[in-house]
Amino acid sequence: MEAGKTGGEQSTGCLRLKVRCSTTKPGQVVAVLGGGDVLHNWGQADDAGPLVLSCVDDLGSVTWPLWTLHDPLPVVRGQTLEYKYLIVREDGHHIVRWETRKPGENRCLVVEDDELSSAMHDDGEFSRIAAPAGQEVMEEEAARFEA
Repeated sequence: MEAGKTGGEQSTGCLRLKVRCSTTKPGQVVAVLGGGDVLHNWGQADDAGPLVLSCVDDLGSVTWPLWTLHDPLPVVRGQTLEYKYLIVREDGHHIVRWETRKPGENRCLVVEDDELSSAMHDDGEFSRIAAPAGQEVMEEEAARFEA
């Protein structure tokens, strides 16, 4: 059996997340929390704080304002990850602010072959969460009925 395959021919791998955030101040870092064990269950467990990202690459070069999760997440093709970025103090436990305060306005990533082959997912800008596919159309339809 090929590496990265299970009996059901489901591809597995590891994935690192990255996001651009230029609003951190000295003593602050970007972190991520989300649903499921891999993303620390929104911090609900006693020992499951946010996963801290770094703005220093593997060679020691500063990448700010690009922040990367250096400890890859174990993922499976087709798995859905739901999460949010936040700014925390360097200790990783004191939240400064979430990228959005709207409940349910979370990032949602369905792991595909592209992410598995590159082992990286670029989320773009902090606080800019893309609407789920089709939501823009639904919002336009709703606006027509409200007018």
